Amino acid sequence: MKNASGWSRLYLEISYQQQADVSVKSGEVFPLYEAAKDNLSLDVFVAGEGQPLSILGSSLSRNLFRGHSLKAIISNDGPDDLHNCSARLLAPSPFSAMGSEEALGDLPAGSLALADFNLRIDGEAKQQDYQMSSRICCQERCSSLPMTVSWRPGLLQGWALPALTIIGLAAIFMGRRYLLGRDKRRRSVRRN
Repeated sequence: MKNASGWSRLYLEISYQQQADVSVKSGEVFPLYEAAKDNLSLDVFVAGEGQPLSILGSSLSRNLFRGHSLKAIISNDGPDDLHNCSARLLAPSPFSAMGSEEALGDLPAGSLALADFNLRIDGEAKQQDYQMSSRICCQERCSSLPMTVSWRPGLLQGWALPALTIIGLAAIFMGRRYLLGRDKRRRSVRRN
């Protein structure tokens, strides 16, 4: 369609011949072919003409209290101001978006906005690049924008973060006990 943009489903019908049987007569091989059909469903990203919105970059990080955070910089490259905009993350497995929409407010022509999405990442996520998209809706239009997110589990992933937290709390507790014991020793020395 003329104004198409974003992810669309493309249905593809394939017709072909496949070998069904083979017969051999007098040392010659005679393959038997029969017609076959198959229907495929493909997801295709359509970049509409004059798409005013784009994602300039994205960054995935871990927050101790909120889980994973995906920040995306959204740019209004068009000539018109866009009003009352919001962004919704469309994340494939092993990711799942936490929350529904991120409010962006108004996007004047030539301006940038930062969307901050909360994510949950399954433990079996592999270290690789993943394709996601963000659905940006404003009063004037809605657009789906693709983005590539790199997942690189580091030291603070999995069991390491809780272990470091426990070690840190233990160090604080032990330091406090040491300081309290030192104060008691000082008081007993002053009395004597």
